[in-house]
Amino acid sequence: MKITNETISHTVLNKFDKELKAILLHDLKQFRKSQGQFLRNTSSSKQVPDQNLMVA
Repeated sequence: MKITNETISHTVLNKFDKELKAILLHDLKQFRKSQGQFLRNTSSSKQVPDQNLMVA
């Protein structure tokens, strides 16, 4: 198999996708364990926007 930039990019993206999926599944399990408490315990008037949060 010839190694090209496209092959390397595809491999890196696949690894990234797997790691991201694992992180999201872990976070979802934690959210379910806490039954969404960390969201319910905050009133919307007290929430401060996260200045470091980037949204695509």
